[in-house]
Amino acid sequence: MECILSFSEEKVTYCRSCGKKVLNCQDCLKKRIFRDIKVFRSADENLIKMISYYKLHGIKSLATDIASIFENDIKDFCEENKIDLITYVPLHKKLQKKRGFNHLYEVLKHILPEGVIFELVEKVRETPLQMKLNAEERSKNLKSAFRIKDKDLIKGKNILVFDDIMTTGSTLVEINKELKKGKPENIYGYVIGR
Repeated sequence: MECILSFSEEKVTYCRSCGKKVLNCQDCLKKRIFRDIKVFRSADENLIKMISYYKLHGIKSLATDIASIFENDIKDFCEENKIDLITYVPLHKKLQKKRGFNHLYEVLKHILPEGVIFELVEKVRETPLQMKLNAEERSKNLKSAFRIKDKDLIKGKNILVFDDIMTTGSTLVEINKELKKGKPENIYGYVIGR
């Protein structure tokens, strides 16, 4: 428990549109990706170890502890931005069957009402784990890997996409592209660590 309590919000310099580790992203000056992305803190070694252990070893009970780290912050972010629906990075059905649960959904359901949490996109192509790839491979790995599930559900809504650790942002960018097909009002991102 002492390890959990050591994590707190941190002011991190990053692009509020794509999440890159730059304050004035030249790419996003031309075309914004997200309306806003919130990064709770830097993804230090201990945070990465804890989240990796939770999702790769299937320790479902850790979801409550992880949720407690950023619970107030994500609630405030959702309220400030009038978020209607919250989604998360989906797992391919084979990986979800192997793990037995989606680690991101499990964390969210300890924080927010289930009536706002939806799997808005599905992973339709099995891909290698992003954490095992370099930046260029990560981007190519996820091309056409996601598909929107219900365009009508998200039309005109403020959507929040949740992920645990952002490295290059490739996953969130691909999900964003797919969600835009449903014509939401705005798409926001939230990650625990960057």
